[in-house]
Amino acid sequence: MASVDAKTRPPNVDLGALLLTGATGEIGSHLVLRLNAAGIAPAALLRRPLPPGAWRGAQATEVPGDLEQLAGSKPLPALERTLGRTRTLVHLAARVNLRGRGAAEMQRINVRAATELFRRAQAAGVRRFVHVSTTGAVGCNDRPVPLTEAAPYNLTRFRNPYFETKRAAEERLQALWRESPSSTDLIIVNPSINIGPQASFRRRAGTRRRRPPPHPGRWPYRLVCFWFTGGINLVDVRDVAEGILLAAEHGTAGQRYILAGENLTIRQLMARLQPVFGTAGPRVRLPHWTLRAAGSLAEAVASRTGRRAVWNRSLAALCGPYWFYDSARAREALGYAPRPFGDTLAELRAWISERARATVA
Repeated sequence: MASVDAKTRPPNVDLGALLLTGATGEIGSHLVLRLNAAGIAPAALLRRPLPPGAWRGAQATEVPGDLEQLAGSKPLPALERTLGRTRTLVHLAARVNLRGRGAAEMQRINVRAATELFRRAQAAGVRRFVHVSTTGAVGCNDRPVPLTEAAPYNLTRFRNPYFETKRAAEERLQALWRESPSSTDLIIVNPSINIGPQASFRRRAGTRRRRPPPHPGRWPYRLVCFWFTGGINLVDVRDVAEGILLAAEHGTAGQRYILAGENLTIRQLMARLQPVFGTAGPRVRLPHWTLRAAGSLAEAVASRTGRRAVWNRSLAALCGPYWFYDSARAREALGYAPRPFGDTLAELRAWISERARATVA
């Protein structure tokens, strides 16, 4: 089946009043901007109000509500009132931690809060519920072969609470939907690792970074000269936002849609980064045991200094497999069309250079 241009494809459903969680994160911020471009000013569930100027001209109505309270099944009057007039709900908010920490918090936010939100959406008569999951709830491969939505989940071996809770949330939501499939449509999207220009509304407008980002070609970019076996999938954050909107408009109830970009081995990725950021390129192959050893060393140093380890054994364990994905279903059914990875890299280089100059000025 040939894919259809997302910009000209008419929506299958009228989104109507839309409620968004996670509106201040990177994907959420880009989604707010995309919704505004489509003439939609969403309601945004926020734990606390944003500071003046943080929306930077974007149109959204703040709705007070805490996912921790939602996870505890506590009443949230503002949320209940908003759900009563909501037609489409996009649930983006989640706790993300690939370092193996925060399991209890992720169980509450990623599983219990998502489940409770879907129950309340069903009770309020919300027509469409788009749950934003992750390709980490799909699986990985020991060979460089992309996975589809039908791949058997095989990430339990990593004992990573982020993957486990996101997968559990999908399964619980699907079970609830199957109990009453005619009430609220459930659509699940699984974005891969997203990169691109930042647009987060979390920072106050006009604030500056403490340290300017380095210009391409300078330290620490020139120190990046290594590679290891395995691979990842990278997608532009703006294409993820577009894919979520397409899923809300065209998605079939009960379906999952992978929103991926380009599959790259780590060696290919390092080669692609070289001309863009001025890195040294893939010169040194690191065996996996060195990554694990570095993780153990970082954990030991962190335990002595009281600081959190930026690198650890949980992250090292994720290096080696191929996190490759196939978005054929989203392309064919939704009209999803992610841009080339090279375009994103070029824009990201320009964005970093601009921010570096602006911060120094």
